[in-house]
Amino acid sequence: MKSKARDRMKARHRIKSKVLKKRPVHYAVKSKALRHLSYIKREDEYETPTPLFKWGCKEYHVSPKIDVCGSKKHHKLSKYFKKNQDALTKDWKKDFWMNPPYTKVAKFMKKAYEEHKKWNVTGLILVYSKTDVHWFHKYVYNKKTKRWLAEFYPIEGRVKFWKNGKKTEYPAPYGSCFIVFRKKKRR
Repeated sequence: MKSKARDRMKARHRIKSKVLKKRPVHYAVKSKALRHLSYIKREDEYETPTPLFKWGCKEYHVSPKIDVCGSKKHHKLSKYFKKNQDALTKDWKKDFWMNPPYTKVAKFMKKAYEEHKKWNVTGLILVYSKTDVHWFHKYVYNKKTKRWLAEFYPIEGRVKFWKNGKKTEYPAPYGSCFIVFRKKKRR
């Protein structure tokens, strides 16, 4: 009797395994945040909620002058780089605000770090809070020297970014954080 039950279990497991292997990925995704991630791959331009931006500026004592990832539709400051200007090729000589597209975070973090060092400017940055990625250990926390290169402030919960001035249906797929590159005081 036990062997029949075991055989039925094995058969069910084989069928279940075949079904799961053939099933497209989006059927297996149950989390709203993960569904949102699949949308981001198609549309990567979201707006930072204005209250969150204002809170970050006040809380961390930063007064950015230029939005390096703004667009005509949504920018947090009156001065911003337009898409056709390509912020990655420009000089950032003033204190800046940055909320880069998820698909370009590494490139923008590299540029932000370089511009901070080159021009001694402060940068307030909103990005996903993934400390296991290469850029984090290169531009935020240097694992070789065990030194912080920037201030790191995780945000509790998940941010609901805006699209066309309204909250998106789903929260961000990852937790978010503020990173601050603080200018050095001149002596």
